[in-house]
Amino acid sequence: MTELTQLQQWLSCLSICDPRLLQEPTEDPTNPDQQRPRDHASRQEQVKTMSLYEAITQTRGGQRHLAKARLRYRVLSLLHEALAKSGLNQTELAEAAEVGKSAVSQAFAGNGNLRVDTVAAYLDALGFELGLRLEPAGTARADATPST
Repeated sequence: MTELTQLQQWLSCLSICDPRLLQEPTEDPTNPDQQRPRDHASRQEQVKTMSLYEAITQTRGGQRHLAKARLRYRVLSLLHEALAKSGLNQTELAEAAEVGKSAVSQAFAGNGNLRVDTVAAYLDALGFELGLRLEPAGTARADATPST
């Protein structure tokens, strides 16, 4: 699987990428005189010559969606890392954090919105705290892409 394919899957899972940006235009094979609309053809050409990151940031609200996706991805990655390093399983974490196992399971699956208090409680129960740093908006970061 190529890095681009992995990134596309990751972004589609987060529902932040307009799949129409990545589709080839459809043509009617029974109509040889069919012409694509000029703006659609030029848009397709533009999408083909730019990176997926650039294509997403060009969409309405794309940069904001990327920022939200990066943060969500990073927080979930760190939660999974903390769980693995702690030696606990999700059931034990639920007991230590005094929440239901289904809440922990849903959080680790990326379902719903995690509150900052919830992340802090889970990390505390796992023996960790989270450090944050500011990044300039709109810059690509290596830690924001999924690893294999």
